[in-house]
Parts: sequence; structure tokens; C-alpha cells
Amino acid sequence: MLKKILFTSALIGSSLFNITYAAPATDASVQQAIELSHVNQMMTESLTNLGKVFDQQAVQMVQKRTGHQTLNLQEQKAAQDIGQIIKDSTSQLIQQANMPSLISQIFKKYYSEEELQVLIKFLSTPEGQSINKKQCKT
Repeated sequence: MLKKILFTSALIGSSLFNITYAAPATDASVQQAIELSHVNQMMTESLTNLGKVFDQQAVQMVQKRTGHQTLNLQEQKAAQDIGQIIKDSTSQLIQQANMPSLISQIFKKYYSEEELQVLIKFLSTPEGQSINKKQCKT
């Protein structure tokens, strides 16, 4: 019984030691994982989808302001201008936030080198790419 307890304690202790002292992610692994994850493509698609939402919101803003459900040409132009201003501002904020650097920092913070190697290995397979594409669409 005592041997079981000692063995279990040693096993848990060695597991905690491995977790605590996992090698930090390297820049090369982070970059490779980001590329295989298609993070930049997801960002571009998200901005495109947000642009459509911003356009719809701009139309709704003009409709609410004017009280018209059907907008005339001048009101349509105003809605387009508002939508474009919102899209430009959002794009500018994302550029100022330096998203590629932030994404790298997030990967480094939450993944060890070992975990990134497993992720890279998985994403390098057709199955990994298939699952990644499906996750991007959700």
C-alpha cells in the first residue's frame, strides 16, 4: 500500500515537473503553426464579413434617422459613406493593434514548444487541414 502511494506521488510529481518546465514556444514554431492555421486568412474573411454587417448597420442608421424604410439616392450614398467610414476605422484599429504580433504573443503564452509541434504535425495532415477549415467557418 505504501509503495502504491509513493509510486503515485512520484508519478504525479514527475508529471507536474514536466508541465511546469515545458520548453517555451520558439518563434519558428509559432510562425509555422500560425501559417498552417491560416490565421491571416481567417482575419481577412472576418473583416470581409464584418464589412457586410457594417454596411447593413449603416443602412439601418440612416433609415432610423430619416424615418424612411426605402432610401433615396442621397440617403443610400450617405449609408454607403457611413459604412465605408466604419470599415476604414475598423481596419485602421486592427493595423494599429499589430494583429500578427498579438497573435504570435497569444500562441507563445498558451502553447509550449511540445504542444506546437503536435499542432504543427496535426495541421500538416489533410485531416488537420480539413478540420481547421471547418473551424474557420463556424
